[in-house]
Amino acid sequence: MNRLEFKLIRYFTPEEITSTGATLDSVQLELILAYDKLRKILNMPIYFVYNGFTTGDHKSKYHKSGEAGDSAIPKVKRFQTVFTVALECGFRGIGFYYNENTKTFSFHLDVGKEYRQWKAIKKKGSQVWTYSDLILAPDK
Repeated sequence: MNRLEFKLIRYFTPEEITSTGATLDSVQLELILAYDKLRKILNMPIYFVYNGFTTGDHKSKYHKSGEAGDSAIPKVKRFQTVFTVALECGFRGIGFYYNENTKTFSFHLDVGKEYRQWKAIKKKGSQVWTYSDLILAPDK
């Protein structure tokens, strides 16, 4: 994505992307367009996590390709709301993180090729995330 393409983005500034450590040209336009739509529909602030795009240590391959972002939505009351709207906005990878130490939710959202949903919890006193499926198939 470049500054000219960024003119298509209404609800974020280039500085919100670059303040994470990422460069604009390392983040895919499709990802920021989906985030832009999410912010519009939810009508609440969305904050990008430092090292939440292409920099930092990530398990998802979509961060490296600029197709994923980590964010926080402090005013959200129900993760189901974010889940439903995120699908509507074109996100396919959706991960919900709850940190019991800080009592905060954060979100991984990506526009990767396949649909995946998960949750992770960091228990009080722990520094390790415990992952599980968000939606279990009937045979599991």
